[in-house]
Amino acid sequence: VGVNGTRHLTATAKNAAGEVVLVPTTSAFTWISSNPAKATVDGNGLVAGIAEGTTTITATEKESGKSAAMTVTVQLATNTGVTLQIVGEEYGFPMDVPFAAFQDGDGAWHAATRTGVGRYSGTVTNPAGRYGFAWAYTDFGTQHRIYVLYSTTGELTHLTSWRYDADSVFATATVDSNVTGLTAQEYVEVCIGTAKSPPDYPRSVVPGTHDVFATTYIGVEAQHGEEAQRMIHRRGVSITGSTTLNFDFLGGEAFNLVGPYTVTITGGSGYGDVSLFTPKLGDHAGPHLGGTGWQSSSSSFVYRGLPAHKLAAGEGYVLQIENGSAFKTVLFATPRNFTLDMSPSAPLNCSVSYGTTVPYLRPAFTWEAYDGAVLYGYDIEGNNRSLGVNFTPGWAEGRTSMTFPDFTSVAGWDAAWGIPAGATSELWGQGLVSISNRSLTDCLQAALEGQFSDGLEMTTFDQEFQELGPRTRAIKRPDISRVHPLFGRRPAQSRR
Repeated sequence: VGVNGTRHLTATAKNAAGEVVLVPTTSAFTWISSNPAKATVDGNGLVAGIAEGTTTITATEKESGKSAAMTVTVQLATNTGVTLQIVGEEYGFPMDVPFAAFQDGDGAWHAATRTGVGRYSGTVTNPAGRYGFAWAYTDFGTQHRIYVLYSTTGELTHLTSWRYDADSVFATATVDSNVTGLTAQEYVEVCIGTAKSPPDYPRSVVPGTHDVFATTYIGVEAQHGEEAQRMIHRRGVSITGSTTLNFDFLGGEAFNLVGPYTVTITGGSGYGDVSLFTPKLGDHAGPHLGGTGWQSSSSSFVYRGLPAHKLAAGEGYVLQIENGSAFKTVLFATPRNFTLDMSPSAPLNCSVSYGTTVPYLRPAFTWEAYDGAVLYGYDIEGNNRSLGVNFTPGWAEGRTSMTFPDFTSVAGWDAAWGIPAGATSELWGQGLVSISNRSLTDCLQAALEGQFSDGLEMTTFDQEFQELGPRTRAIKRPDISRVHPLFGRRPAQSRR
């Protein structure tokens, strides 16, 4: 932490099963600094740098008396550069956006500095390291998307985010598939990039080198619940133009998956899925290996894994479960049985209002702090707009509310992106908080940059705000990108 700066520390509470639980910041821990002449700490874990040197910060859980400690170093603050990288969702190509803005501390917003294709930067001089990034674009010519991130240099200095309308301009090769050697009960899905579909449904891909998976399942339609059986996996397939791939499951390429393994959901039912995690895929969730599907919830499901020698460096598995109010993601390297508690948690204490209408409708958000949180946020959708605001615990410290910024004076802002003042009848929204046993950087690198982190667990709790107009919600298949609106919430992908 810098002299005269602040850094928010979080302590994570876990239940008897070792799983992270949602606990309000103000009720769980006491905080002590061993050397308050160098840095102090308040009752919420906010460390304030006083003078150069070190101190030990200890958090003690009030009920059990158990504690944990870490050393904090106080340094003179210097200017810090932060970067934002925008990439296409499916294949990770850098992509520009028509609007990117930056805020140093609580100062005025201004255009961010473009340093390369899809890459933007800003310099933070704020003593507490506080800053903000904002970016906007219109996808598929109709949907306006505006995202805002607030953070501190002590928590995050580099962010990658998706622009998920863009890769279609690169996907100029069409791939068909012929599959033979299936049993009467088997169904097959071919996965190239994020294009997962039956073999009779052509996939548009970007010319280049791809890993290709063909996986068989038991079941008529995978979305009703699936159990993977066999796989053909080809690495480094060169696709230079439209082509047809042939897969023979009676040949030597096919191998049996190992298992089955069982995922048991306690505390209720949910929608679950296990997929292969691979850094070469855009959403990093490769072929599905088992799950409930997205049309019916269940208290358990089975999946299978790959033989250990078939996994490449950086690959593993991603388990995701959604039960309506919580979304849990677990990364793991070795297939095994799981028992996960998805008991309903206390409702989030957050709210949104739509009272600020100048120069456009600017939602105001209030929240409560939670221990173990790595990211807070809210999103608003409707009227052909998708608006996501996210902030880290360090930035939020000392605040309980915020209002969406006014960007009208920033170069590149398009007035069409603002939500019209009379659009409240067409909007809905939700507040979210994500807690994790790892840092925010670890979570973002896994979700957006494909860096596998064995044992990473993240749970996002959400609270849906009152819907202000008629709206039909579709059940969404769990997706590793859906840990926060920062990452872009994608529509469910039909596999037929």
